[in-house]
Amino acid sequence: MSEEQKLTPSESQVADEALVQKPAAGQDELDPGGQAISDALLLTFRILKLIMIGVLVVLVCSGFYTVQPNSVAIVTRLGEIQGSGQDRLKTEGLNWKLPAPLEEVIFVPSANKLESLEIISLWHYETAAQRIGEEQLGPPGQQLQIARDGYTLTASSSVATFSLDEEAVAADYNIIHSDWTVNFHISDPIQFVQTLWDGTEAGWRRAYRLLEATLVNEVILVSAQQDIDWIVYGAPTQFKDEIEQRYRNRVEELNVGIRIKELVMERNPIPPRQVKAVFDQAAAANQDKEATISDARAEVARIQTRAQTEYTRILAEARAYRTEVAKSAESDAANLSDLVHGVEQTVSSLYPEDTADGRARRQAAKNEMLAVICRQKYQETVRRILGRAKEVIIVSSENGESVEWRPKLNRNPELGKKSTGSGLNNPEAR
Repeated sequence: MSEEQKLTPSESQVADEALVQKPAAGQDELDPGGQAISDALLLTFRILKLIMIGVLVVLVCSGFYTVQPNSVAIVTRLGEIQGSGQDRLKTEGLNWKLPAPLEEVIFVPSANKLESLEIISLWHYETAAQRIGEEQLGPPGQQLQIARDGYTLTASSSVATFSLDEEAVAADYNIIHSDWTVNFHISDPIQFVQTLWDGTEAGWRRAYRLLEATLVNEVILVSAQQDIDWIVYGAPTQFKDEIEQRYRNRVEELNVGIRIKELVMERNPIPPRQVKAVFDQAAAANQDKEATISDARAEVARIQTRAQTEYTRILAEARAYRTEVAKSAESDAANLSDLVHGVEQTVSSLYPEDTADGRARRQAAKNEMLAVICRQKYQETVRRILGRAKEVIIVSSENGESVEWRPKLNRNPELGKKSTGSGLNNPEAR
């Protein structure tokens, strides 16, 4: 091994410096000025070398970034998203990319993070202090301030179409204020970045404007289909649910990577503050009317139910009585038929001669026996009726004189006290 190959790295560096400092063979020694320039060049070379190493280290280190919890990162190279499939989304932890401006990182809230957007553009004007309750609302003024008050129009409660005919009845449209909060999350970060967000605050404002404009459009459409009584006093919850369903569907159709979690109606819709008291009075009167009608319908239903029950009972009793009477009549008819048959057999055995005189005697005997049977049945019926009667009145006359008898139809003394005049119901008049 030669003597040059045995030099250590430090010795090699010293040799290089010697080559810079010493002139080549056959040249004269440097003067002091040349030596100073040579030293300056050597120092500059070392500084540039350190700067290059430092820049390289800074560039490499600048490529590291950390993805926070509830966030994902998307790397773009010259504006184009890098990776494929799930690799396009960088999850929580430390990651690396090429130094800027070759590659940029956009941090997007993950699907687990819920975002909220308060939309007050459809509510009447309030200051920040008034909105949080630190300051009371002032008088509403005489007119609606359309330049700063938010509102939507409702359908007419009386006329559904507008007419240019001056003699036609004008449509009675109304105004409502509504207050909303949208809770949403980023369901597709890739689609969200490609369509709406560029990683800047301006991009967020663009997304907020889209969500707000879409909601306002749906509120306008639903409000225009219903009147103010239904929206404000009748079914505000149903009004909110209908808007929420339409709003979800519309945002899904836009395909911007956003999904609506919930639409909150912070305050129930109200009429303009200038006329709210009048609307409340009218609504209270309408509620009283509806309550009265409801009570009347309930009473009608109760009466109908009682009448139906009574009708069913009476009809059942009548049918049972009819069946009983029919069976009794059939039994009586059978008994009478047997009696008549027995009488006919008896008189035939008494007067068997088949002559005119025999037939006459048989008929006379038959009539006499039937008369006896009729009297017996009559007596039995009278005894049965008298046995069931609560009160029996026997009218008799002396010496064959006629007696006038006026039955008292109403035997209830309490009902008799209510009678007036000289009618039959007045006991003192008889």
